[in-house]
Amino acid sequence: MRHNARGPSGEQRVFVSACCKIASTSAMRHRLTVARRKTGSVGQAPVSTKAERAMTQAQYFRTLMILIVLAVGLAALLYIGLGPHLFSFYGWAAVGLVIAIALSRTLRSRYTAQGFSRWPRLLFLIPAALACLIQIGYWLAFFNLGASGVLLGPPRLMLLNEIGFLLLPALALLLLIAAYLVWRGIAEPTKKQTFSSP
Repeated sequence: MRHNARGPSGEQRVFVSACCKIASTSAMRHRLTVARRKTGSVGQAPVSTKAERAMTQAQYFRTLMILIVLAVGLAALLYIGLGPHLFSFYGWAAVGLVIAIALSRTLRSRYTAQGFSRWPRLLFLIPAALACLIQIGYWLAFFNLGASGVLLGPPRLMLLNEIGFLLLPALALLLLIAAYLVWRGIAEPTKKQTFSSP
């Protein structure tokens, strides 16, 4: 059987690479900003790490709105850059990976301010990030390995035939966990804050 799947073109690869570089630069700038806050300015006392990570309720709501706008904007950019064909394969996974990481960092800051344990956010981050990485990795390998990539198709189909019925319930459960974690961050900070390890 002849394989007719069309992989990403050179321009699409350049676009994806540019998006990755922009995300990497933004992350580096954020780390530098955090480092400066921790060390403090000349003649000033260092800023407390826990205080720096704390997030008020107003900041929390504002950050959630920003994440929604980011998700829509990133999805639109990838849809335009990759095209509907390739976007359907790993576009949503790329958006999901970025939002999962950003939401986890937001919940970490908010839970710190509330005095809540920050571990529960990993119940969403780990399975969501893992699923997105598997989806992205599979299709990148499928399109870029040539004839060898086609060999990945049958095992995937066999696996989907066995456990495919579990995908929708698993997605629903993951969304419920995310909704609970977001709702948990709405509560006001407790009077006695107990900071736990991330």
